[in-house]
Amino acid sequence: MNESVLQSIAGSVGGMGAMCITYPLVIASTRDAVADKQKAVAKVEGELEKKSKKSPYDSTIVKIYTEEGLGGLYAGLSSSLFGIGVTNAVYYFAYSLSSESARAAGGGQLTVKQSILAGLIAGSATTVITNPLWVVQSHQSTSTLLHPGSPRPSIPDSVRAILKVDGPGGLFRGLKAALILVTNPVLQYTAFEQLKNLLLAQRRKGKGGALAVLSDLDIFVLGALAKLFATSLSYPLVLLKSRLQSGSHAYPSLSAALLHILRKDGPGGLYKGITTKLLQSVLTASFLFLGHAKVLEVVRKILAAKAA
Repeated sequence: MNESVLQSIAGSVGGMGAMCITYPLVIASTRDAVADKQKAVAKVEGELEKKSKKSPYDSTIVKIYTEEGLGGLYAGLSSSLFGIGVTNAVYYFAYSLSSESARAAGGGQLTVKQSILAGLIAGSATTVITNPLWVVQSHQSTSTLLHPGSPRPSIPDSVRAILKVDGPGGLFRGLKAALILVTNPVLQYTAFEQLKNLLLAQRRKGKGGALAVLSDLDIFVLGALAKLFATSLSYPLVLLKSRLQSGSHAYPSLSAALLHILRKDGPGGLYKGITTKLLQSVLTASFLFLGHAKVLEVVRKILAAKAA
């Protein structure tokens, strides 16, 4: 099997597994990022004071579970699984293609510049192709927040609602922010590659140059550290993308969203919900890298057995 196809399959399966495990945190971080519009709606309806009377120990996850049940914590899961499956399949395929020659020339390891270039190529292609999937997912996961009392829409309902209001262009809301956010996976995968190279080099040195491998725990921890680094640097763009893709018409453009948040909440507003997002993204990345590695291992063993 072609290596790029193998990487694509492993990335897709690993991503969907990680999404299933951490999805309640995905919902919570998305809700936190777009909660500003809910407050505006509540104020108009005279409900802001009533909604603010909650325990300081309440978290977004607890609030969703209390008001919407277990189903609320998995709202939009089907579109998210489809989205992450396609996104990772495209990303890993493109990343493998763009980095294969560089690995061969560099003795199997990517330099920082090569990692960044491969990530930019793969990330840009993936973002354009999959942006409509994430607009639909954002619409599903925030619909009950923005329109209290209404039932959660299905994927076809979300697509129809987006097209009715904004036309085909609505499926590409937040594309500019998403393209800028290509820096997130670039930082993530570059950090992972360099941390991996550093750890393997240290182990080879300790073994007198003998072959060194990464354990499952190594991959899990390195994935967490890489994502923590990437998300900490790029979170304001994550928040802007969530606001734009949620369908909030107070933010017609990236610059308008940025200026509105800065005027209303100051620079700190660009980091609203970062705690939940960091927890979600770090865990998701850890399970993704681990799942990707395990799927590669299993598929390669199967192919080797068939070849034998």
